[in-house]
Amino acid sequence: MEKKQMYAAVAAIVIIVAVVAVAVWYMGNDNGGSDESGETGDTYYVYLDGMDDANGWHTGTGETPYEGITDAFENDSIGYEIGENGWVSSIAGFAYDGTNGFGIFVYTSTDLSNPYVGYFCAGPVLADVTGNIIYISYGPYDANYNNILNPESTTSGFMSEGPFATA
Repeated sequence: MEKKQMYAAVAAIVIIVAVVAVAVWYMGNDNGGSDESGETGDTYYVYLDGMDDANGWHTGTGETPYEGITDAFENDSIGYEIGENGWVSSIAGFAYDGTNGFGIFVYTSTDLSNPYVGYFCAGPVLADVTGNIIYISYGPYDANYNNILNPESTTSGFMSEGPFATA
């Protein structure tokens, strides 16, 4: 092989390697996609129950669950107050009053192909939620200080909507 051809082949290989390296770097940042809204992070789904007009699915984006949840509230102009300790003080004008309060439940399965309400478990304070599908209810407490309105007791049909609509 002539030197000119050898140099051309080496140059072509270097260019191909550089293009592949740039493509790999780009795909590794922002999950390889461009969000036209300019937002980055994961999608979070929040279902509100027991809060009248605010009931239903709300969607937000964030780098952390807390950011995604609060983004969902802000996207739909739902007022909220969360204390420094992570406890919910109010959502959509509904506030903890000693008799009524908030129940926070997190969907624990990563597979949505067979949605099951039993995969929801009582979650931590809202600021410490780790999942991306959250059910928040407002209602009275029972004798054990558990929120009576929970994913298994609701009749809203929420398991066929929101993130479960395509399941």
